[in-house]
Amino acid sequence: MKCAHTIHDHEGHLGWDRSIEPVHFARSGETIAFSCRDAGNGHYGPESVAADILTAEPSKANPLTGPLYVEGAKPGDALKLTINEFAPPALAGRRSFPASACWLTSLTNRN
Repeated sequence: MKCAHTIHDHEGHLGWDRSIEPVHFARSGETIAFSCRDAGNGHYGPESVAADILTAEPSKANPLTGPLYVEGAKPGDALKLTINEFAPPALAGRRSFPASACWLTSLTNRN
């Protein structure tokens, strides 16, 4: 799919904040590709084990890519987005936090 622009995974931040400047200004109908970091912000890899969760830094979790400014959009507007393609990473994981304990419940290498 031909994209007008790519927003790369290094064009991100670690929290919702209106003061963060947009990394791209998009027009209605423009196709944008997003390269996103995983929720662990790259902490886990193919050789990771459950104990690696003990060294994860919660303040660096759940990175956001962007922001993207859509020209003509106003606060309160509903925007229609179409996801043309989704490519999951080769490594995927899931965590759960029962009773304030944190366990790595699944770590799957999709290669």
